[in-house]
Amino acid sequence: MSETPPAAPAPAPQADGSLKEDEKNWGMLAHMLSLTQWVGVPFGFWIGPLVAYLVKKDESKFVRFHAIQALGFNLAVFLVLVVISVPIGVLTFLSMGLFWLVAIPLYMLIIFGWIGYVIMIGIKASKGEDARYYYVGDWAYKKVYEEDWKPI
Repeated sequence: MSETPPAAPAPAPQADGSLKEDEKNWGMLAHMLSLTQWVGVPFGFWIGPLVAYLVKKDESKFVRFHAIQALGFNLAVFLVLVVISVPIGVLTFLSMGLFWLVAIPLYMLIIFGWIGYVIMIGIKASKGEDARYYYVGDWAYKKVYEEDWKPI
């Protein structure tokens, strides 16, 4: 009795010309629009990727993948910042404000790392590359390409 081997996962699109320029641009925009947070758009870190998702979710799995992973990554980093703010606030209070000497560089490291990582993944998406954020990217990839996830 022979069992059929499981199907190989769907390959992610590569920069081989199979993607339209519009898809690459929207894939990049899914990431770059999250940076609107830093120019005054309240909650831009999730509104930007959500806009890209809602506009192109039915037209392109590539854009859907990048929008979902950008949304998940940005929400995860935001939650990390919120969670670490509690102990930082307590330590700053207990140290009569001196802990800010540690907290400010920590926040700057996280925020500039966040911005740089988003830009790097956005640039790769604009080239049609299989660019994924750690952890969140694999989850989004499985949802879009392997489980044939249906958009809302």
